[in-house]
Order: sequence, then C-alpha cells, then structure tokens
Amino acid sequence: MTTNEKWMCVVSLIVAGTFSVLLAIFGGYLGFGWGGRLHLAPIALFLGVCLPSLLAFPLFVTAVGVTKRALPAIWILAPIPWITTIASAMSYSHGISWELLLLPIFALFMVPANLFLIIHAVLVQFGTQFYELTHDSKWVRWKKPNHEPAA
Repeated sequence: MTTNEKWMCVVSLIVAGTFSVLLAIFGGYLGFGWGGRLHLAPIALFLGVCLPSLLAFPLFVTAVGVTKRALPAIWILAPIPWITTIASAMSYSHGISWELLLLPIFALFMVPANLFLIIHAVLVQFGTQFYELTHDSKWVRWKKPNHEPAA
C-alpha cells in the first residue's frame, strides 16, 4: 500500500468523523427542538429525521474501530431522512404536479442531513477498505495490494 493511499484513507476517515459529529449534534438539536411538539407531527417523522443523524457517530466509531459489520447499518440509515422528507411532502400535496415529480431532487437538499448522511457513508466505506482490524496489541494492519486477476 502506497503512502498516498494511506493518506487518502486517513483524510477520508477524519472528514467522515467530522461529519458524524456534526450530524450527531444536528440530530440532537432537532430532537431537543422537537421537544414537546410531538403531538403536532407523527412520531415516524420525528424518528425518520432525527434518529439517523443521532446514530451517525456511534456507527462511525463502531465501523472504524470495532467491526466493519456496522457499514451496512450506515448505508441503511443514509436514505431514511430523504425518504421521510419525500413521504411527508407527498402527504401534503394535492394531485400530481411538476413539483411532485421533481420532489426527490428537491428533497435531497431540503434537510442538510439528507446529503451529509450519504457523503458520510461513502467516506466511511472508502476509508475502511484500506486496513484490517486485528484486535491485538497492534490493533490495525494495512492491507497488502492484491494483483491477482479477477476470476
């Protein structure tokens, strides 16, 4: 493994860690801001918007430092706020219009967590592919390049 690949791995994990902390703060802010107003909106909307952001940091720490089996959970949680935004906007629409057809594109940018969760998942997936967790005194081992042809 070259030094450039190691630096790309480290930088992507630093950026993903920063995103995960910011997403957790954003999710906590939304959760506390939602506070006593749960009667105004359904609990599914609350969980669909806040929960994936709140779980970004614990899943990042688990995927990077404990086991890479947390990566599918990061990918599963990434589109949930986007789907929740689309579902809530469709419930308030009347009939089919051009805005409704463009809703999936607009919904990606409506809530900042929608796009950041997807970027976070990509960065964690990219950063964790270069090393193996050994769970011994060395903790981590850089992967050796595999130059075998694909079968």
